[in-house]
Amino acid sequence: MKRTHFINSASPVALVLALGTLAGCAHVPQDHGIDEVRGLVQERAMQDARWALTEDEDAATVTKALLEEPLTPESAMQLALLRNPDVIIAFAELGISRAELIEAGTLPNPSLFGMARFIAGSGSGTNVEVETTFPLLDAIMVPMRRKIETRHFEHAKLKAAREVIDILAEVRAAYYEAFSAQQELELVALSREGSSDAADLAARQYEAGNLSRLERLSHEAFDVRLRMEARELAAEAVDKEQHLRRLMGLRPADPGWYWPMRYPEPGTPEADADTLESMAIERRLDLAAAAHEVEAMEYALKLAKRFRYTGLIDVGASGEREPHGEWLVGPTLELELPIFDRKRGEVLRTRSMLDLTGAERDALELDIRTEVRAAAEKLAEARERLQAYANELLPLHHALVQEAQLHHNAMLIGVYDLLEAKQSELET
Repeated sequence: MKRTHFINSASPVALVLALGTLAGCAHVPQDHGIDEVRGLVQERAMQDARWALTEDEDAATVTKALLEEPLTPESAMQLALLRNPDVIIAFAELGISRAELIEAGTLPNPSLFGMARFIAGSGSGTNVEVETTFPLLDAIMVPMRRKIETRHFEHAKLKAAREVIDILAEVRAAYYEAFSAQQELELVALSREGSSDAADLAARQYEAGNLSRLERLSHEAFDVRLRMEARELAAEAVDKEQHLRRLMGLRPADPGWYWPMRYPEPGTPEADADTLESMAIERRLDLAAAAHEVEAMEYALKLAKRFRYTGLIDVGASGEREPHGEWLVGPTLELELPIFDRKRGEVLRTRSMLDLTGAERDALELDIRTEVRAAAEKLAEARERLQAYANELLPLHHALVQEAQLHHNAMLIGVYDLLEAKQSELET
């Protein structure tokens, strides 16, 4: 008969194992690893992060206070930390991993078995049998299992930090996309004013016989196209704002926000691609998490190999009272004989999972190197394009508008040529 878990309380083996396990459990963070995750996030993404509301605050009040000022990337990310449900999900998964670590480092419970038999017939008396057992092998394996789950817990902490950082990065990107859409919509509105005025002027000149029907239709068609473009951009701006609201965790009852007067200036140039690649390999949390998974599988393979020929080992004590009152007391030992199942499948499965996690880690490293170099090239191209617009194209178009105004004042070009020059500047 197989008994479940624990050893006689008087056994010195049990005391040693219990003390060792309790000493190991003292290193499990009592805060579920949340403080460490917050530190990783603040180091990499947001230095002045606020993570929770006080007892005297509520979400609506804090949200209103943040939205009373112009919305910035930092305030948008702060709202996401306080109100985005995905942040709560990331920390909840971290708590589940810590629970698994606690279970892996806890000694199994003992089992108690009792039985009573009564003499049938003319005799009298009761036969009582009591037995307690403890799964010694499970207790011996606790330190190794705890090592495995420690690696899994480290992986979970890095994964949670990476997920929160990804949320903040998505918030920042969504902020700039929504702000850009709003500014583009405002520029198109200015263009529409000019195109509408041009279409009205063309209609009046056509009625007066000073403009051909072809030119009038051309101005009307341009005005309609610009109106359709403005409507499309307005819908796109609403879509991007709603996406940003979702990332910030805002509910329908929460107030809206208003944008800063100017677009945020771009940051200083980043390091070269080689430096960025080295930083990514050193600091990417998903790569560090993958390394912990590989270590966990290495420990698991050692555990499977070490105990592949060892089955069930239960030790304990048994006592039996005879009907006449005598007690028979002694130790018990139950062994599983590894005749058929020698854990070959478990060892092969664990070795294959180790190969799998190792290959996934190597693939991730290659992806990171490729991703960083491609992003660095894209960033360099975007900076060059920005400088070309700021230092060359925009000044040229501004000068063109000024010259067109001078030519129009001198009656060398018509009003439509002047409007076209201004329209070109706005598009740029």
